[in-house]
Amino acid sequence: MTSFPCSISTKNTEVATTATTILRVLCQHMRVTFSNRVVRLHGVYDASGTIVGEISYFLRRTFLNQHCSLCDITHSTFTQRPSWDSCVADLGCEFHLHHRNDAPASVTATPGYVAPCVICEFEDGSLKLLLNANELASCENSPEQLMKIITEILNHNSESSSPL
Repeated sequence: MTSFPCSISTKNTEVATTATTILRVLCQHMRVTFSNRVVRLHGVYDASGTIVGEISYFLRRTFLNQHCSLCDITHSTFTQRPSWDSCVADLGCEFHLHHRNDAPASVTATPGYVAPCVICEFEDGSLKLLLNANELASCENSPEQLMKIITEILNHNSESSSPL
């Protein structure tokens, strides 16, 4: 639920929804910012999750040196990195991983979306590109480095009360 400078108390859901919408428009018009917390992150691999896609990715990576920087962060050669789960657990919000072919339509429709990437989803349902392929590559295959960058961005966002 979004926080506003005043509270709305009513048992009529339609009235509360209308009042909330009006308050949101007024706050935006007056350039008043309010908290729009990140509730979920979506990482999208530059690979297909099908058997053919997995084999194709392995061959491209092995023989053509084409790789997905997010895959390199979350996985070692054949398995998920042991440190990945602990890094995500310490993050404080959900982190969903998707292949290109199974990413939600809302994620792939995010402006700036090109796999691999990390997209953040806000409390109000809006989505925004958080990290692109080059920024993921700068993590040098380290889940810890990725989480450090994400945490810095999210902390900066919460301190400034502005969208990323």
